Amino acid sequence: MNFSNQHQSPLHQAIEAVNIHKVWKYLELPGSSHSNPCFSPFRDESKPSFSIWDNGTKFNDFGTGEGGDVINFIQLAEDLDRSEACKWLIKLYEEGAFDQEQPDIPSTPVVKVAVTKELAPAQLPRLWFGTDNQIETVAEHRGLSTAAINLAQERGLLGFVDYRNYPAWVVSDETNFNAQARRIDGALWDGGGKVAGFIGNCASWPIGIHEAVDGAFATILMVEGTPDLLAAFEVILREGRQSDTTAVCVTGATNRIHSVALPLFKGKRVRIVAHNDPQGLRGAENWRSQLANVASKVDIIQFPPLAMPNGGIVKDLNDACQLDALGCIVPLHPQPTEVL
Repeated sequence: MNFSNQHQSPLHQAIEAVNIHKVWKYLELPGSSHSNPCFSPFRDESKPSFSIWDNGTKFNDFGTGEGGDVINFIQLAEDLDRSEACKWLIKLYEEGAFDQEQPDIPSTPVVKVAVTKELAPAQLPRLWFGTDNQIETVAEHRGLSTAAINLAQERGLLGFVDYRNYPAWVVSDETNFNAQARRIDGALWDGGGKVAGFIGNCASWPIGIHEAVDGAFATILMVEGTPDLLAAFEVILREGRQSDTTAVCVTGATNRIHSVALPLFKGKRVRIVAHNDPQGLRGAENWRSQLANVASKVDIIQFPPLAMPNGGIVKDLNDACQLDALGCIVPLHPQPTEVL
């Protein structure tokens, strides 16, 4: 049902019509608001830590902890209190100051997913961009480059938080339907276990499929487990496929892809990287079966039994990347062809 906004207050009408991108452009603030993350328009910084989301209606400054809606943005930009910022927006909106704005650069399409009792956002704390030291620590523990960790963060799939009294890295996506945390130092959580979940998690939700809906990503590298998600971005970087490939994570081999998520794979080329064990291979085969009539093409990458320095064998993508980092040649595809 569509209702007319003629009875809405002037403030409500202005907020609905004017987003943060339009205010940024009207005020001629430095930089661009359309990269995500972008550089803060309010301070100098060496790397971008400012994010605009929800179709330009919300922002977070991960460097200062500030955030909010378009009114909060105006308060910061013009040094106004909230009442003054509201009056400022109403006045300029009614004067037509934003009418000649160029159309906004399209962002990732909004994925309309019904929130049900079964599928609702988990209870996540507020996440932050990692510090250089945190990113370097995670990269060292996982045997990956800091560039891979940064790419996962830029795609909106990795955040950092203090959780259960420890600094942690968290893999989730904009839906927050599924999220997993690991300690930054690589140690087990108190009571045991490498992974900590959150209340309300939906284990069958494939983390990252929301972001993968962007038409620019024709290929999805689908992995099992959050360490392999980070490793997938290492592969994407090595192959130079940042522009057309992204990663999606299923958090366990026994989890089937949620029925609500399946249509989001439509038309994508999906490459499933299987864990090198019977359960991992069964999971990969199940996902391929689920996606067979949805994705444009689905195949499975399986690793040969290459030896690790600890005496084990390569069991997953993260192992393969770690082994390669030690100077070994690791085929990331069973045939001598490109990975992606």
